Amino acid sequence: MQKLNIRDLLYLYGRQITLTSVMVVILAAITCGDLMAQRRNRKAKKPRYTKLNLPNYDQRKLHYGFLIGVYSSNFAVRYADAYNNTTKYDGLLNVEAIPKYGFSLGFIGNLKIADFFDVRITPKVDFNEFELRYRFKDGAESDYLTDRDLVENTMVSIPVLLRFLSQRRGNYRMYMIGGLAPSFQASGKGGEDVVLNIKKTNLTAEFGFGAEFYMPFSKFSPELRFSLGLLDMLDDNPERNVTGAIDRLTTHSITLYLQFH
Repeated sequence: MQKLNIRDLLYLYGRQITLTSVMVVILAAITCGDLMAQRRNRKAKKPRYTKLNLPNYDQRKLHYGFLIGVYSSNFAVRYADAYNNTTKYDGLLNVEAIPKYGFSLGFIGNLKIADFFDVRITPKVDFNEFELRYRFKDGAESDYLTDRDLVENTMVSIPVLLRFLSQRRGNYRMYMIGGLAPSFQASGKGGEDVVLNIKKTNLTAEFGFGAEFYMPFSKFSPELRFSLGLLDMLDDNPERNVTGAIDRLTTHSITLYLQFH
């Protein structure tokens, strides 16, 4: 009869434990892998967004809308070389452009030219106010005198803009916008005793950014846009002596647009 010594028994017992441990580890790995796969599948099946509004809206080549804008605008004043001649300009010390508020109403025409680019034209009417305030030295006294010109006008503007859009994320997306906006005066009037002449045409550089929110039946888009005038708006008027101290007047504005498509 073959005898088994203690060393052989320990060897067999240790080998059995090793095989059992390996099997337990393999089984545990398979089980964990299966659980993780099931978890990933559940996440994949869960929709990221509850509902996608207007899913085919961005496939349209053309779409239209309207806008309402509220803005703050003023003149940027550049003084003439003779500005320091206080005798010539009745003791003029400075000219200050006062920010004024206005509003716009207009329409939107949008042409898609690529997945993330489109051309937008927004003909609109701007109801403007511009004010210049003058400060004079009152002779030998230390007091100062002030005067002002307040001009109200209505401008028809036709901005032609290029938009760069981000990828749509659920029901919103961001964009940047820029372009040029020619405009002309439709009507205008000055305040009492105002003799400041303003040219009737202008050209501005426009740039800004906005967001688009897709609603169940429409699209809403707030936009913040900056406008910098490229043309000198000051028209010579010999009746207003102090305007000779001004070399150039350009328009600046910041507008918040609410757009509906």
